[in-house]
Amino acid sequence: MREETGGAPAYEFALAPHTPWSDDETERFLGRLDGALGQESPGYRRARTARRLGAPTALRLPADAFLRDWQESVATGIRPTQVKDRLFRQDPAQWRRLTGRTPR
Repeated sequence: MREETGGAPAYEFALAPHTPWSDDETERFLGRLDGALGQESPGYRRARTARRLGAPTALRLPADAFLRDWQESVATGIRPTQVKDRLFRQDPAQWRRLTGRTPR
């Protein structure tokens, strides 16, 4: 969750596409993602409509970012079968390790 100064909080997604995406492709993806989240979650849709939740944003990462994160987890001693893909990273340290920056 990204907090906006003076605005509504919003979800920030880390993406690691196999090929580089343009800004237009990223915006199209985010529009479709926003729509799909609204269809699946009435609470999300209500929050977006009431402007209590901002539009999702994306941080584009290198194609191997998630693989590198997995390898770093294994290198700490976690067995490969125990390393889970973390789709939602609420721990700032996990986000920082994946993206190289502190959540806003």
